Amino acid sequence: MRVVPLEQEHVEGLRMLRNRPSIRAWFLDSREVDPEQQRAWFARYLSDPDDQMWVGLDGQRVVAAVGLPRIDPQTAEFGR
Repeated sequence: MRVVPLEQEHVEGLRMLRNRPSIRAWFLDSREVDPEQQRAWFARYLSDPDDQMWVGLDGQRVVAAVGLPRIDPQTAEFGR
């Protein structure tokens, strides 16, 4: 597995991973995400330079993801 920064090419694979029932269960909003919602989320992600996200790849397939969003000037949350 390779871990790389999240890029446009990973967005659909990340959506597919997030929509797995066993993974959706861990989100506050456990509904499936459609392609338009994922594109909107990615646009918001790109607009915030303080949020960082990486994906784990098996070949070209997204198999894991982890994020480091900034909560406030002194705090970040490592998760997912």
